[in-house]
Amino acid sequence: MSCLTNLSQVIIVIVEDHPDTRRLLTDFLTRRGAHVIQASDAAEGLQAIERHHPDVILSDIWLPYRSGFDLLKDVRCLDSENRNVPVIAMTALGGIVERQKALAAGFQGLLEKPFGPDQLLSLLQSVLR
Repeated sequence: MSCLTNLSQVIIVIVEDHPDTRRLLTDFLTRRGAHVIQASDAAEGLQAIERHHPDVILSDIWLPYRSGFDLLKDVRCLDSENRNVPVIAMTALGGIVERQKALAAGFQGLLEKPFGPDQLLSLLQSVLR
């Protein structure tokens, strides 16, 4: 298991359109002490980011209306307090091409669904350093 099991004081915004996935991620991360804010689309996510100043953002790539790529662009245009927050992409469309596309766009990492708790904690540990 990853070294990062205590996420106290870590604020995480989850932008995910599937309610079950949002709930599972929220439950898992809050059990480890994180303060989690949920959003179901990019617009809600951007509002949550501006309001809560998270330490990290977990965003699905394929969201309704505007994609995770659009959200990432919007985040990078925010004020200095929010523009450099690490953003981790989540997608059911895995593979090398998708990973390269996400990293080239500026995501700090990519989680391919379904992913396990160790993968999530390891990537969080990496971006929160």
